Amino acid sequence: MNTKPLNSSLKKLSPIFRRGKRPRQMESELSHLAISDELTGLYNRRGFVLLGSERMKLAHGMKKNVLLFFADLDNLKQINDQFGRQEGDQALLKTAEIFRNTFRNSDIIGRFGGDEFTALVLEEYGQTADTISRRLQDNMAELAANNTHYPLSLSVGMTRYAAEVRSSLKKLLVQADQALCKQKHASRASARGSPPVMFPGSRQGFARRGFRAPGIPVSPRLPGKIRKSSTGTL
Repeated sequence: MNTKPLNSSLKKLSPIFRRGKRPRQMESELSHLAISDELTGLYNRRGFVLLGSERMKLAHGMKKNVLLFFADLDNLKQINDQFGRQEGDQALLKTAEIFRNTFRNSDIIGRFGGDEFTALVLEEYGQTADTISRRLQDNMAELAANNTHYPLSLSVGMTRYAAEVRSSLKKLLVQADQALCKQKHASRASARGSPPVMFPGSRQGFARRGFRAPGIPVSPRLPGKIRKSSTGTL
């Protein structure tokens, strides 16, 4: 039996139960652990859905448009297979830091699971889809330039939802996932890589697009099998 995950969890919980902790403080810290990703410190799937749904209600009341970014760290399985899971964890930590540097503290960012990262943003002046996408690409390009062991890149799906049309976070995630899958297929189909792929027009308030970060030609895939993810075959 592998006791490492259990020991890691107990180690995180032990300070909470040390002498002198008040019940309300303990409850607050336990609640935070329940919605946080253990590796990266970002929100986990539960936390992202919980807080993201509340943010969607707030956006509708404020008549603000919402942007959802759904990103996939390319070749994580191959990095794990070739360099070990510890190096794969480092790649995930670097990606989490890119998200922290790209998005604001007020935005909701999370590790949705495995190699998938999400960010929910209220669209405002200076915080448009184009400016955020460019910032994400620039930040990933800088990271990729300083990483010589293996190629690091993100495939990103983005959806923009109009404030006047009420929707749910679940629908937003489906739209962003579809844009991400289209971007993945476009990247594999072109040896030169693909520029930002725009999905013009709108459908039920949605506008979708996908892009790669950094905006450079697609690097050759590392040895390994194509993986299965929660969003389908990538």
